[in-house]
Amino acid sequence: MLFISFDGESRRIRINGIVSIHHDQETIKNHFGAKFVIRIKCEIYPNCPRYFPNLDTKKPSIYVPREGHEAPPAPVWKERDYIKNILP
Repeated sequence: MLFISFDGESRRIRINGIVSIHHDQETIKNHFGAKFVIRIKCEIYPNCPRYFPNLDTKKPSIYVPREGHEAPPAPVWKERDYIKNILP
């Protein structure tokens, strides 16, 4: 799932997950009336803002490469401590 705010300051969050379906009696007994139990192990992290425009101002993203312009800046999230050492 990807949640995007198109107005104002751009914000995006991505949620990936691994789903497991359980129908064993030990699991089912803990959920009254259930026939199956679905569990989702989630991984939540910010998503790159590169290509999303600001629909409030109608301006394209500053991160989109355009002919006749300098190279776009690196997104701020690429400088966060938890990720900057693993990016090229």
